[in-house]
Amino acid sequence: MLTTAQADRINMLQATMDKRFGDIAVEQGFLTNEQVSTLLSLQGNSYLKFIQTVIDKGYLKLEDIDNVVGDFKRENGYSYEDIEALKSGDIDRIINVFVKTDNEYYDSYFAIMIRNINRFISTDISFGSPYVCKEIKNDCIASQCLNGDHDVFVCISADNKDLLVVADAYAKEEFEEVDEDAYDSVCEFINCVNGLFASKLSTSDIDIDMLPPVFFNNSIIKTNDSYYVQPVTICNKQINVIVGIDSAIFIEEA
Repeated sequence: MLTTAQADRINMLQATMDKRFGDIAVEQGFLTNEQVSTLLSLQGNSYLKFIQTVIDKGYLKLEDIDNVVGDFKRENGYSYEDIEALKSGDIDRIINVFVKTDNEYYDSYFAIMIRNINRFISTDISFGSPYVCKEIKNDCIASQCLNGDHDVFVCISADNKDLLVVADAYAKEEFEEVDEDAYDSVCEFINCVNGLFASKLSTSDIDIDMLPPVFFNNSIIKTNDSYYVQPVTICNKQINVIVGIDSAIFIEEA
């Protein structure tokens, strides 16, 4: 239904607008709504495919699966709606359930960040709820500040080489070490996400400017106020997305 050039065009546009692939395809006149619906139905539900495979292979019976899911629900304190969101595999639905703070700007930022990790880095991701923090240490920190009607600090941090899971995917090459080139790749990804966030704020007449990204090694991120940490696991690698809005952030050598 699409040429390679059309698909590449849509991927490029996703770096400038926080929209789904199918929505952009329709806006560009490449696909109709009916074609998008057909393609989505062909994708199927990965949860249902997994369950069917488990049953077909004779590993578990349906009642066993129901018991396992029930135990998982109770152990984690999840509601019926939480479990149904996870089963759906719909990233927006999952974000709406699990990414909640007491501030709409944080919620909006983390939603944009996770959607773009899912689009540009990997679909093999999991994440919990963001939590408030005043101090955190990481080996590798790629960051950017935004100034204007709100002052925003953003960074992606990780220990050891876990940051490479972002650098490799965004640059489409493999880095052996977290060197300057790897940091540049992560910073470019952060800059892309921040551009989308700034565009979203501009629709509410909130203006912010992005400063050049910077990176740090073996440092501590501190504040006298508070910031939020959104843990994300990508291909079994742990990263932290840290955001501080209108909070004074200090980065010190560990």
